[in-house]
Amino acid sequence: MKLLFINACIRGDKSRTLQLAKYFLSNYKDQYKDIEIEEIDLNKENIHPILSKELENRDRLIKNKEYDNEIFKYARQFSLADKIVIASPCWDYSFPSILKVYIENVCVLGMTFRYNTGGSQSTGLSKFSSLLYVTTVGGYPHDKEYMNNITAFLGSGKYFEVCATGLDIVGNDLNKILEEAKTKLDKISKKF
Repeated sequence: MKLLFINACIRGDKSRTLQLAKYFLSNYKDQYKDIEIEEIDLNKENIHPILSKELENRDRLIKNKEYDNEIFKYARQFSLADKIVIASPCWDYSFPSILKVYIENVCVLGMTFRYNTGGSQSTGLSKFSSLLYVTTVGGYPHDKEYMNNITAFLGSGKYFEVCATGLDIVGNDLNKILEEAKTKLDKISKKF
């Protein structure tokens, strides 16, 4: 069984989000010895937005069903994962732009999703049975809908989310907030 870990924690090892994700992955690996964890660190990838010139080539490749092309490597990797963990902090009421760029590269018609004959409804084609989104927020604002919606767009697996909020608010107990998030992650690992 393959678990794809998408690391969008721009601060690297200093990231509280990454610490929570690694906590979950370590415990999950201890519980399920047969799981293979494949990490994609978006900090180290040469990933960029799909610009108009590339879009023409991409559309041509999709039309010809040439999915083995290198530009679809992220979509192939995503679509074949049994489980997915995405770790990304909340910045400026969203997440780092590199994660959005990654998602754009993963959304490939005929590979990770398709439309019905009339084009009015989409169906996710990715095989993941569970997707966990781990995030942290210095304050309290947090939009939970985007990641939940994109999960439903790309597959039919269960969506889980753990969000540790208020980490930078003066007077809040940082350790207590992170421990509460770990408790939630422990509960999810039994259903994930």
